[in-house]
Amino acid sequence: MTNAVRRPPALLLLVGLVAALLLLLGAGSAAAHPECEEDTKTQLPECEHHEDEGGMEVGEDTTTPASSPVGDAVSTYTWSPNMHPVGFSARNVPFSGTGSSLYNSDLAFWGAYAYQGTYAGFRILDISNPADPIQLLNYTGCAGGQGDVLVWQNLLIRSWDAPAASSATCAGALVGTGFEGLHIFDVSNPAAPVLLKAIRMASNTVPVGCGSHTATLVPDLDRGNLYVYNSASSTSCTGIDIVRVPIANPTDAVFLRRAPALRACHDTSVILGGVNLAVCAGGNGFSTFGFDPSIPADDPGGIANPTRMYSRPITGVSIGHSASFTYDGKVLVYGHEPGGGGQAQCQATSSTVNRTIFFFDPQTGDQVGSFLHPRPQTSTENCTWHNFNVVPTMKGYVFVSGNYQAGISVVDFTDPANARQIAFADPAPLSTSSLIVGGDWSTYWYDGHIYESDIRRGLIVWKLDDVLTNAAKREAFSNPQTQLTSFPLDVDPPTVQIARPLDGGSYGLGELVTAQYVCADAVSGVASCVGTVPNGALVDTSSVGTKSFSVTARDVAGHETTVTVTYEVVWNQYAGFFSPISNTAVNVVRAGSAVPVKFTLGGSYGLGIIAAGYPRVVPAPCESGAAEGAVTQTSTAGQSSLQFGDGQYTYVWKTDAAWAGTCATLELKLLDNTVKKASFRFR
Repeated sequence: MTNAVRRPPALLLLVGLVAALLLLLGAGSAAAHPECEEDTKTQLPECEHHEDEGGMEVGEDTTTPASSPVGDAVSTYTWSPNMHPVGFSARNVPFSGTGSSLYNSDLAFWGAYAYQGTYAGFRILDISNPADPIQLLNYTGCAGGQGDVLVWQNLLIRSWDAPAASSATCAGALVGTGFEGLHIFDVSNPAAPVLLKAIRMASNTVPVGCGSHTATLVPDLDRGNLYVYNSASSTSCTGIDIVRVPIANPTDAVFLRRAPALRACHDTSVILGGVNLAVCAGGNGFSTFGFDPSIPADDPGGIANPTRMYSRPITGVSIGHSASFTYDGKVLVYGHEPGGGGQAQCQATSSTVNRTIFFFDPQTGDQVGSFLHPRPQTSTENCTWHNFNVVPTMKGYVFVSGNYQAGISVVDFTDPANARQIAFADPAPLSTSSLIVGGDWSTYWYDGHIYESDIRRGLIVWKLDDVLTNAAKREAFSNPQTQLTSFPLDVDPPTVQIARPLDGGSYGLGELVTAQYVCADAVSGVASCVGTVPNGALVDTSSVGTKSFSVTARDVAGHETTVTVTYEVVWNQYAGFFSPISNTAVNVVRAGSAVPVKFTLGGSYGLGIIAAGYPRVVPAPCESGAAEGAVTQTSTAGQSSLQFGDGQYTYVWKTDAAWAGTCATLELKLLDNTVKKASFRFR
């Protein structure tokens, strides 16, 4: 939320009391969002409206250590069918009275813990089971500012963004009149945080500071330091304030310098890996910085002294707010906060620019696309694009955003010029008659789930089922404004080449044939390559007939390719017919006689070896001059039949007397799909 005017705690309380009075004067029951009403079902056929099932009132004070039924949190929500609410930990902020202005704010994650900033301090939650988030601590001993949090191992860094009164304290100690800046805690014991350091960043410090509205963590592990890229969100401090925190001795943390940005920075986002960019979002646009972690940190262009590349204004924007990068560093996502987060800026009648999130080329600042908020809100719902992050998937570009009372939006912007919403979860308005500030402060993707920090409800956990996100990389920790790595986008599936068994190949019964295949992916690499049998193992030649062999490759991005070949297993001693039949010359036989058709398969395989519909006789022209051979051995006339004896099969073929003077081809097809032919002339 924008800190356009620095409000002392007393004024924040007054804001809460006014909101409560408005609620008492005219708050009505929550209504379904218009985009899901009956007359617009064709626009969003996936809409599901979930009626109030008697859950707690949003204004009820229910901060509890145990998890709460998720239905209590989402009873007025509408969500897409691929979104599933799974967990909830309540820290409900009342509409009036004590605590009514002590909102829930931003999130950070380390391992199985979530850290939720609040205007009173911060919460520590065990999210080892996302369906059962357990509050370990609701720390209320540092009530200054909106309380953005960063976390690294045992360290938690909290922002304080409003000049402190003389009586203000943190961890039981006076912070000093006019204090604003950062507090560093040791949270090794989640039940008992220890304040290690207060970093004053105020009008009387050197360098001169304007407090900490938001902060971004930039690790420099090779040199044992963390850097905080601090955003003051004040026109008096136009740039990124750089703070160094030695990991081994955080009490030596120091405010180093300001990187000039030509604008006040509301939020700063950073991507490391092979990209190494930072973006300051604020004012009428954004400023982009580059840095090289390999050079001395304090040198110009070093990680502690980033170099501004350019500053980019955007027509119609006045309160720049947030940004993020795609993990290949090719697209910058930029959001702004018209009205400072407390106004209804997502109505159908709101200006297009106020409802738009933008996409830019971070190297040049050229706009490559935009996306209009797809779910118009009511006049009583504060709404903008607020805090978001990009999902770490190689399969496409996807961001997850919290949008105040518009709830959660998940957007596929793989093609930035044609972005589309793929999931959402949207609460009904807190009031249908007056605007009460609430909704999502932040919504982020972390380690396979979506975590929603609701200003008044607490922490809600969702599971998204979508092909673009199901293969997202797992994460061990996340400060959502910091992307610690980079990797390329992979939109192509892996390739599979099967060398053996050969497609259309023929192998003898019982022949030893080893599988040979290769899976490859030039971008993300192969995650798995699984065949009907492992590479180098024997393929099935245990019975005759048509066989299939498949290989499925899956790349790291989550794309799959399956290739299937077919091959024949044949009786390997079936070389043709024995005498008296010639396999090459035209056999001359008296029409009406019975001809013994003899062959071997190398053993007895029963009498059910001939394919259905065979043998068959196919009429053929009688060619003059063709080599002929008389069939001198015939059998007693009778019905055609198959026999086995003396190591060979004999099929007694009964010819028809009416065939005299014609020619034909005898075709014998076996169950192994092999076909043998012999030519005949009937006299």
